[in-house]
This record gives sequence, structure tokens and C-alpha cells, in this order.
Amino acid sequence: HIERFNSGVLALKKNASQIGELRYASTHRFGVPSRKIADDVIIDLAVHDIDVLCFISGEKPLSVICMERKGLEKDCNDIASIILEFPSFQATVEANRVTTVKTRELIIVGEKGNAILNYINQDLILTYSENPNIQYSTFDEVVMRVGKGTEIKPHFQREEPLKLELSSFLKAVKTREQPLVTGEDGLTALRIALAAIESAKTGKQVKV
Repeated sequence: HIERFNSGVLALKKNASQIGELRYASTHRFGVPSRKIADDVIIDLAVHDIDVLCFISGEKPLSVICMERKGLEKDCNDIASIILEFPSFQATVEANRVTTVKTRELIIVGEKGNAILNYINQDLILTYSENPNIQYSTFDEVVMRVGKGTEIKPHFQREEPLKLELSSFLKAVKTREQPLVTGEDGLTALRIALAAIESAKTGKQVKV
């Protein structure tokens, strides 16, 4: 759950209302090959994005469908494509360990605009339309204006997620306050990840 302590994720959750109600989300978590990792790529990588989607939206998926395969590794699947059906939006989660370039990206589409977050450098860009329901009178106006929006980069202090995670844990132990990530949050993310693996094995949509 370290990404919940990513400053960019926290800023996105704080500013998500600017792009309106969620309609769609897409995540890309691509890692380099590693002989030291023996876990399924869903447990190793995709589970982080599954948790972030639940955290940002405040929702839990109703069902999941997934495909995965062995790319470079012989003992476990290192490529996965997951579709999550949430109560109010749909999301895709892509994860693999077969790339030469590490990628960590989240895209969220709302009714008024979209948000793009780079987990690695914590860059967050929000693009929204002040008049999402505007009607255009000519085709030229459509060509010139459709897809244009106002771009903003929320200001926030970038901090090391692991440091914040450990500080949160120590504070919870000391004060007995509820931490940002609870045991239930952990079980939820794991349950969804295991449902995705089951879907990949059976070829069927699995209820969560």
C-alpha cells in the first residue's frame, strides 16, 4: 500500500473533484525482468494499482476479468491485463515485468476532464473543461475546440512514500489512532488480486 503515501496520489485524491465524477481509469505498471521475484505479476505489481483505485474512488469493484501469461519467466506469469468493474466506473490495470523501461502511470477520466499521474516522479496534471456540455454550431468549431481544456499542475510537496508509510505506522502504534491503511484495506486489495488470478485461470468473470 505504499502508493497511498505517494504525494502525487494524495494530491490527486484531494483534487479529483475538479474533473468531476469518475468514468474510467487506466493504470500502467511495467517493470524490468528480475530473477529474484517469483510471485505472480498481479501480486507483485498490479495489487498496488488495485489499491490506489479503491483509495481514490472510495469504491470496491463488483467483478473482475483478467488475462495473464508467461513472457520471459518460466515459473510464473509476468504479464497481466485486468478489467475491474466498479459501481460507478470501469478501470483497466496493465502490469508486466518484461520491459526495459520502468513505467508507473495512472490515468483517470472524469465527466469534466482527466488526470494523469506519474508515480515515479510524482508529476500530476489535471486537464478539465469549464464548459463540458457546450454545443458547437459548425464542424470547424468542433475541429478547433473539441478536446481542448485548461491544464493545471497542483502544487504539493513531494516526499518519499516509504518514509511517510513508516512514519504513519509508528504514529499509529504510539497513539493507537487508525492508520491511513487498515488491515481491511490490505485484505480487500489481496482479495481483488486473487480474484483476478482466478479469472485468468478459469477464463471467466469473477465476482469480488
